[in-house]
Amino acid sequence: MKYEITNLIKHGIPEDVATISVCLKYNKKHLVEDLIEERRQEQQLMREELEKFVVFSKNGETFLDNVDLEKK
Repeated sequence: MKYEITNLIKHGIPEDVATISVCLKYNKKHLVEDLIEERRQEQQLMREELEKFVVFSKNGETFLDNVDLEKK
């Protein structure tokens, strides 16, 4: 399976898509579900981290600042 995934990636297929395709080919649905859940958790953590930032504009320039609300 790993060889097939690597081969697909070498041909320009995104890693997640290649992994899901090969897992489904071999009826490894549980692995696909695990991968999807892992990506959901990563996206949720990313959203939580992005919520800590504030975007503001000064003199036409846009800035991104990390705001720690607990310190204020």
